[in-house]
Amino acid sequence: MHAFYLDTLYNDYLFAAGEITTEQQEQALVVEMLQQYCDRVARYSTAGYSVVIHYINLHLKEDLTLSTLAARFNLSRSYLSDRFHREVHSNLTDYVTLTRIKFAANLLRYHHYTITQAAQEVGIPDVPYFTRLFKRTMGETPSQYARKKAIES
Repeated sequence: MHAFYLDTLYNDYLFAAGEITTEQQEQALVVEMLQQYCDRVARYSTAGYSVVIHYINLHLKEDLTLSTLAARFNLSRSYLSDRFHREVHSNLTDYVTLTRIKFAANLLRYHHYTITQAAQEVGIPDVPYFTRLFKRTMGETPSQYARKKAIES
């Protein structure tokens, strides 16, 4: 089934690929194809919550509340919440927060983002709130984490 989606996308973008003249255009096309592929799989899949998790990982900047995800996947809020908890062993809000903070930690450690940049990149533009979540999750503030990781490198 997934091969069908990918083949369809490939055919959709085949014409555009003929117009590519730079490596940047090629990379942009590949990213667009992958995003379209993930969106189609998410829209048509009935294979559990790996699709929801994948969607969360790709859309950390966006509003990822129970309501918005339930609407995105055409599920009731209670059904999504119950099934997600049963299959992932975490509630959706905690999972989204943990995923955002771990991603931000990687941005701070490996990509030398500022705290503000990392917070915005994961959809938490309120830096003091981001700092509280980060400390609760990682056991230290983002600046302590970044400083410690810079020394280790």
